[in-house]
Amino acid sequence: MTLLHEAAALGFRLSTRRRIPARSCYLRNRVSKTKRQVSANFSTILRGETKTLALITKNARLVALQAAGERTPFFMVGSYPYFIDVVKLLGTDRPVLSLIAPEIHSVSLVAAAHVKTILERQPHGPYMLGGGSVGGLVAYEIAQLLQALGHEVGLLVLFDMPNCHRMPGEGVFASLAAIRSALVRIRGRDIPREDIEIAAARKYRPAPYSGRLLLVKRHRGLNWRWRFIEPDFGWGETVRGGLEICLVGAAEHVEIFKSEVDRALIARTLREWFDEVELRSRGRILSHPPT
Repeated sequence: MTLLHEAAALGFRLSTRRRIPARSCYLRNRVSKTKRQVSANFSTILRGETKTLALITKNARLVALQAAGERTPFFMVGSYPYFIDVVKLLGTDRPVLSLIAPEIHSVSLVAAAHVKTILERQPHGPYMLGGGSVGGLVAYEIAQLLQALGHEVGLLVLFDMPNCHRMPGEGVFASLAAIRSALVRIRGRDIPREDIEIAAARKYRPAPYSGRLLLVKRHRGLNWRWRFIEPDFGWGETVRGGLEICLVGAAEHVEIFKSEVDRALIARTLREWFDEVELRSRGRILSHPPT
């Protein structure tokens, strides 16, 4: 999908004042390649309540999907189709920041790099973060690393991401590969010969997590392997601090933020968790004021 098609799908109106004549196969290939490169270097963000396209520099590690607000930020690993519409429903009093990386060769290494970015942006907790697909595993590892450094993680959200090693056989990795291909098609990027991110997911084994987890998951459109896994997607025995499930009606993983009903439910659930995390944090500060 080109930048123009992607923008149109997201509700933008873009126009060009003149057409570029494709006089040769060479020129058509150059134009196609340029469009893919442009699409890959833009991100949809909010300015106020208006969606717009922002140019992402080559070395950027953080994109402000919603920059305004003084409340505790929410960090999202990567980006997902239609997630910006959930951000729009969260209001303008809280920054929502997307952590980006060129490729996920190693869940642990990418998570460590993101931890550095998070601490530069927000030196003290509580931290709130989430991710979907392989990005969900990265978010899980980020939470582990932050806790190991002595920081408080108030909220970890996994968007429709199972514990890979609790699913039978190779089913989850085949599903992740299909999801990855769908995301690539939506974003207009070439599909690599070897899916590096799926290889990273295979190697990663989630360690027990002492914090709380919010799992946003589908209950429709699951193949037999996904239906075989526990209702908590295999996280119940790993997450020790409590787990809450938010069920959405989407039938496709890449469309969990597409429905207006699902968006409203997810946004409302996130706002409730955000408020609870901040209320608990303020309560601890009042109970133990600095000396």
